[in-house]
Amino acid sequence: MSPLGSVALANGSATPKKVAYFYDSDIGNYAYVTGHPMKPHRIRLAHSLIMHYDLFKNMEIYRAKPATRGR
Repeated sequence: MSPLGSVALANGSATPKKVAYFYDSDIGNYAYVTGHPMKPHRIRLAHSLIMHYDLFKNMEIYRAKPATRGR
C-alpha cells in the first residue's frame, strides 16, 4: 500500500502527489439565484477543514483571479 499523498507506480515505488488548491475568501460575497449549484458555505467549510487539519502544508495554494469580460 502506498503512503497517503503519494501514487504507487508499477515498479512499486511511490512519488508524491502535487495538489493545487484554488481559494478566494470573497466567494461568499456573491448572491446566487435559488437552485444555483454554487454553495459558498460548503466552500468555506472545506477551507476551514483544510486549514485546521494542516492539509494546506502539502498543497500549493493559489488565490483565484476574478473573471474578466472577453477582449
